[in-house]
Formats: sequence, C-alpha cells, structure tokens
Amino acid sequence: MAAGTWVQEYAPARFVLWFSRIRASDAAAPDVDSGAAAWARFLSSLLVAPACLLAVGTVLALGIPAVLWCSRPCSAKRRRGGIALWAVACSALSVLVLVSVGLGLSVSQGMRMLDSLSADLERGENVLRSATVELEAMNATSALILEEMRTASTPCPRTFKATLDHYFGQASAVAGRYARDIAMYHELIVGMPPQVAEVRAVSEEFERWAPLCLAGPMVLIALTCLMVCLDVMTSRCRKRRCPARLTGCGMSLTPLLMFLAFLATSCELALGVAGSAVCLDVDAEVLRQARAAFGSDSRMFRFTQYYVAGKGENPGLQKLDDIEEGVTSSIAAVRAAEHSILLKCPGWRSKPFFDAMQGAYMSLNRYKRFLAPETIYPLYDLAVHDHICGGAMDALGIAVTAQVFLCLVCLPILTVAGGRAISVEHRNVTEDSIGHACNDECRPAVLPTLLTAPPVGGGCGAG
Repeated sequence: MAAGTWVQEYAPARFVLWFSRIRASDAAAPDVDSGAAAWARFLSSLLVAPACLLAVGTVLALGIPAVLWCSRPCSAKRRRGGIALWAVACSALSVLVLVSVGLGLSVSQGMRMLDSLSADLERGENVLRSATVELEAMNATSALILEEMRTASTPCPRTFKATLDHYFGQASAVAGRYARDIAMYHELIVGMPPQVAEVRAVSEEFERWAPLCLAGPMVLIALTCLMVCLDVMTSRCRKRRCPARLTGCGMSLTPLLMFLAFLATSCELALGVAGSAVCLDVDAEVLRQARAAFGSDSRMFRFTQYYVAGKGENPGLQKLDDIEEGVTSSIAAVRAAEHSILLKCPGWRSKPFFDAMQGAYMSLNRYKRFLAPETIYPLYDLAVHDHICGGAMDALGIAVTAQVFLCLVCLPILTVAGGRAISVEHRNVTEDSIGHACNDECRPAVLPTLLTAPPVGGGCGAG
C-alpha cells in the first residue's frame, strides 16, 4: 500500500465548528514547553465568550429582585391570578421538558462515546501487547536459530567446518541482524501498552464522573423551577396546616441558583471552546505536540507521523522487509545444501533448524500485521476523530445549548411569572383578611419580590 493512503479526510464535528466561531481569536494551542505569555494569550482567546455569558448571568441574577418589584400589581383593583398561573405552568413545563430532553441527549451521547472510547483503547492496548509478545517470541527464536547452527557443527568432521560455515553464513548474519533489530523494536514498542492502559484508566474514571458533570447545571435549573413552583403552590394554600410562613423562601434562593447554573454553563462553554481549538485540526495538533514532546528526530515522533499523517517510514517496520527476505533466502540456501550436510554430518538434525527459521518468518508476519497502518490507524481515527472530537464535543454542545436557552429565556420568564402570581395571591388574601385593598402608593412592609410577607391574620386559614 502506498504511503498515506490509509489516512482518512477529517471533517470537524458541527459543535466543534460552533464552539470555534465564538473564540476571540484563531490562536493555536501552545506547545507543552511554551512560556507563560503564550499560554496567557491562548487562554484569553478561550475565555472571552464564557466570561461574557457569566457576566450576563450575574447581571440577570442580581436583577431578578428589581424585575419582580416592577412586575408587582400596584392598583387597588382586585386581581385574578389565572394568567400568571398559566404562565408559571407553561414556563415550568417548558423548563422540565427541556431539562429532560437536553440531559437525556447529552448524557446518553457522552456515555455512548466513553464506552466506545474505552473499548477502542482496550483494542489498541491488546494490539500493542500482542506486538510486544511477538517481539519477545522473535527474540527467543533468533537465539534458537544461533544455537541450532552451533550444534550443527558438532557431528561434522573438522575438514567440513569451513564448508558448513559457508552454508550457514547467510543464516548466521540474518539471525544476528534479526536479534539487533528486534531489540530496537522492542525498546520502541514495549512502553506503549502501559501508556495506553493509563489513558484507558483515565477514560474509565472520567466515565464515572461525566454524567454528574453534565447533569449538574441541569439539576440546578430544575431545582430553581421546583422552588418557584413550590412557592406558588404554597401561596395559594388555604389550609391551616400549610407552611404559609415559608412562602417566598424558594424565590429568595432563585438568584443564587441562577448564578450557579450560569457559572457551571460558562465552565462547560470554556471546555467546549478549548476543545474546538484542538479538534478544529486535530491531526496537525497531535503532530505538533508530539514534535514538541519527543523532538522531530525521535523515533516516537516518526512513529506518530507515520500513522497520523501517512508520511515517512514506520520505525517499527522499516527494516522488517529486509529481514523477511533474508530469512526466506537463508531457508532456501540451507535447504539446497541439506543433502550435502547430512552426508558429511549424519548426526545433524535439520528439522529443529528449519522449524526455528519458519517460526521466525511467521512471527515477522504476525508482527507486521499488528503494526500495519490498516490495524493501527482505524483505532486512532475512531478514538480521536469520532469519539473525542465527535461524540464528546456533541454531548458538550447539546448540554451547553440547552442550558444557555434555559438560563437566558425560560428561568427569567418562570421567575417573573411566579413572583407576580405570588404577589397577586398575597394581595387578594390580605384584602380578604383585613377588609380593604392596597392604596395607590402600594408600599409593602417588606420587599415583596423574594420574601413576600404572609397574610395578616396569622396563616393560611385566616379570614
């Protein structure tokens, strides 16, 4: 196969493009050894949009009391709270439906991605461990070949040893080069399975915490909705056992809950924007970080470049074709001289030698299949392109989109409608209790926005 033909064209996921459009600049992620100034510029380009969202959320949370104050009923006319109650019911239903749909989609997408990523990493780890096992088997085979060639000269007359060395010369050279190259490959490959195992362990640990991280903001939003609805229901209670004194306590927590929801959403947005900086051209980013970490002349960088970009030679396979050809020609040369050797050395057993050479040839083929780009690259493509820069970014994008809409639109409407419904209900109950309506100035004893005073008369059943 021609070099690079296994590399698939990478198209960023839709949420990667969405996140990338709200970055302050197109600054690339710094190298691992970059200075503080480069990292500061990069982080500033990532945090502009999340900081703006958090600022809007803070202003909105702090402005809720003022909005509730302005939305209170101030006329002396007795009002019916049906419209406000319908607004509360529709807003609450919308919030709960959007929370359920957004949470279900984002968590299911995230868990599906993490399960697939863990399975792909496990397959990659098994492939590399199998390659390591084959290298160890090839190392043992090379030692066995050399031992068989040494024992072949034992039953031979001394006058024939020069001829025997000629017959086995090519096989001896191939076995020596075989042993040296296998040691080099083993040094390159042996450390990779533990590294992949560490990444898989991190992925599995993250799999346990990801649902909680995605669900956190949604839980805060749902809790805000439930607190507002509980206050509205409590304010309409007419029974003495109702906790009328608690009316407004849930509304008083609304600004704090909204701020926490905006804070969590801003953190998720920052994570998505940072991910888009990497995933927009993830192959180039992987190569750039590998070059900075290992050096452009290292075998690890050439190994990475070969599989990710399809460029250069694979340091784990580049000499195997020559070794394989040497093993094949050595078997043919010794087999051609086998009759002559047996005539002079009747005690020599040819079968162990040919079995060892054939075992070396088979191990080479298995090792080449394990490290073939058709085996390795699909694992990289699935793990990085499809799962990390695809499923993970989609799950995060779904969560952020739903949370931003809920925090900016649904929760303010629900809170204002709930505050007005409570104010109307308290005004009507108060009129029934003390026998007169509010005057035109409408000055309540306490701020009626969050902690509305209970009806005069001692409880729900008064009047």
